[in-house]
Amino acid sequence: MKKLLLLLLCVPLLFSCGEEKEKENYYLLKEICDCDIQAFEKIIKREEADNMRNFVKAIQNLNNMDPNTKGDFSLSIDIIKQNMNIPLILIDESQDVLLDKNLHISDEILNNPKKKKEYILNEIEIMKQVGDSISIDGFNQKLYYKSSDVNNKIIESIDLINKACEKIKTK
Repeated sequence: MKKLLLLLLCVPLLFSCGEEKEKENYYLLKEICDCDIQAFEKIIKREEADNMRNFVKAIQNLNNMDPNTKGDFSLSIDIIKQNMNIPLILIDESQDVLLDKNLHISDEILNNPKKKKEYILNEIEIMKQVGDSISIDGFNQKLYYKSSDVNNKIIESIDLINKACEKIKTK
């Protein structure tokens, strides 16, 4: 992961130094291209999927909570609160929305319950196509999610790096 961060920070600098450093930048980029960039992309996607599985475990833990039982459910609550980037929608068996997070809904839509419901239903359809879902055992609930904006930007950067590497390999 450290290599990926270094890679993402260095590549824009390679192209902003002027022509006198072009040869030096070429060799640096060639070295970067020798890294397994596709592996970084897989790691990023796997990390996000792992985060969603932990999110589901936290939801299951809270769903199984007996109101008469004393216990510390702060870990589950913390896991749910931690997700600050991944867009998700939790629905029940009636397709009612139980929770939505990180959907970037405009105030105009947020303030109009009908528009908000339409927006969320549309997001669920998008998530079915481009994202993933996890069923929550025993509660007929389903969590839909898609890649976060942060992951999408990293993947876009990786694609640009791959294109630059392909150009270098053909030289």
